[in-house]
Amino acid sequence: MDLQPGATTEVRSAARVIAMPAFLIIAAGAAIAAPMPNHGNIAAKDQPAMVSTGPADATPAIISPTTAPAPASSTSPAWLPLISAISGLIGAFIGGYFATRNAKAAIVQKTNELEIASIDERLGNFVAPFEQLSAENLKLSRELKRRHGGEAFRTLPALLDPEWKQTLSSGDRALVDALVENGTTLRRMILDHGGAVSPAIRDHMAAASMHFRMLSLAYQGSLDPDPAWYAAYVYPRQLDGVLSLERDRLEARRELLRIKPDVPHSAIGDLTIPDGLKLPPPPAAA
Repeated sequence: MDLQPGATTEVRSAARVIAMPAFLIIAAGAAIAAPMPNHGNIAAKDQPAMVSTGPADATPAIISPTTAPAPASSTSPAWLPLISAISGLIGAFIGGYFATRNAKAAIVQKTNELEIASIDERLGNFVAPFEQLSAENLKLSRELKRRHGGEAFRTLPALLDPEWKQTLSSGDRALVDALVENGTTLRRMILDHGGAVSPAIRDHMAAASMHFRMLSLAYQGSLDPDPAWYAAYVYPRQLDGVLSLERDRLEARRELLRIKPDVPHSAIGDLTIPDGLKLPPPPAAA
């Protein structure tokens, strides 16, 4: 069975924790079980026994010594409490080690679960709804382009031309109404949930919010009829591509956390915006 490097280290550590107390208790048991030498019996065994068989003045008879069987050795009862205490300490030590390890693993898994929930919330409450409504606005804008000058047409400069608004048919006016209404909703989403995305996108979100604001003011006739002056506030088309990259980044992170829920992970890296999706420099001050 293949083990990850981290898993191999855990197994080796657990083996050392178990092996050391086991070695100690085996050594202690061996020392306790070893029989103690009986020096008194040895001394008596080497001396011949003197036995008197007659009167006091008679020469005592010498009886050859016999080898008496050694008493059976037994573990002293005084050691039994010590062995029990050592066994209890070893059990508590091993149990505490694994309890600590399991607690750390539970904390790591809970942390990963919370990050997954945070990513789900960011995707569900902002990225996905914004992309969906923005795609609808793109279709509305393309319909206006098809009817009013092709790809060169931009809604904001057109709304700054009073004559253009007067020539709109009822159908075109309905398209503009829907476009402006969606823009107001998208701007509210940016204000409420724009902080959920990478800080690298903040400038793109600010440019989009400014566009939707200007679009609403132009629709109401509150801006000066000077399309060239407000040309810098057209919709930042780079935002669509950047949001797609942000969605991919968050989904990849979520998948990693789901595949390895019990492994600690470093913080998610920030989004890198390619040159083709970077915003142009702001216009110079007049």
